[in-house]
Amino acid sequence: MAARVKALPASLAQLAARLVDLRRIAHRHLGALRERGFDWLEEYDFLLAWYAGRAALYPNYEPRMTAAAIVAAGVSARRLIRPPATPPTPTRAPGETSYRPRFLLARGLARGGDAARLADGLRLLQNLRADYPHALEIEEELALGYIERADFPAAEELLHQIEARYRHTTAETPARLGALWKKRAAAVAPADRVALRRALDCYRRAEAIRGDHFPAINVASLQYLLGERAAAVEQAERVLGLLDAADPPPDGFWPHATRGKPSCSPAATRPKPCRATGGRSPTGVAPRGTARVCGGSSN
Repeated sequence: MAARVKALPASLAQLAARLVDLRRIAHRHLGALRERGFDWLEEYDFLLAWYAGRAALYPNYEPRMTAAAIVAAGVSARRLIRPPATPPTPTRAPGETSYRPRFLLARGLARGGDAARLADGLRLLQNLRADYPHALEIEEELALGYIERADFPAAEELLHQIEARYRHTTAETPARLGALWKKRAAAVAPADRVALRRALDCYRRAEAIRGDHFPAINVASLQYLLGERAAAVEQAERVLGLLDAADPPPDGFWPHATRGKPSCSPAATRPKPCRATGGRSPTGVAPRGTARVCGGSSN
């Protein structure tokens, strides 16, 4: 095969090489990357190159339509064959058009599970905030990092700045405040009831903005800790109803952990089986953290 390719005229050999490149890209995006994330724009370019090249062969196309299809196929193929993007750098690179690559890097570090990675992630998030001072997503993630580091004053100051700046925020801002007050309550023994009450108020605000299972189960957990058992059971039943009504049913660690929380209360009813797994955890064991009434994510 290699000998046959070498025998081709230079123009055809170049075309053959480009086709091989495209086949490799197709394998990567339609095969090898199925088990992990991929760049949807590259997959779009691959499909457009294939479709436009095929469309150029249609016998009923006028010359200008054929030319347009060939140009579209060529542009998409050229975009695919460009060198792969360089990994994000900690500092802003010349010509940076989006904060997202650096943000994803920083978020991965901040949620990495150890103090050193958290410190690195917070440093990157602080740099990002300086470069993009009005990106709400960056500030909310930075606040979460402060909470994880138990730097409660910095987290509270930042979250109140967000609330003062925006008339309407996402549910993440009051949820972060709820996590802040929940951690403050847990930092002393016995738990600070005033802080628990403030956490409950914040999670109720988050639930009013985004009525899904996450803020709702935190409302139930805090009601339980505050001694409001009847209200906690009623809220927990509502959370189970939200999970059962979701289509497709939510999967992953936190939805399963959410199902486990109502069972922590002796007064709570037995949680309904999970539609996604036939009532079982995906791993066949109870998710870590479900034995705690007020456990769960710090979000």
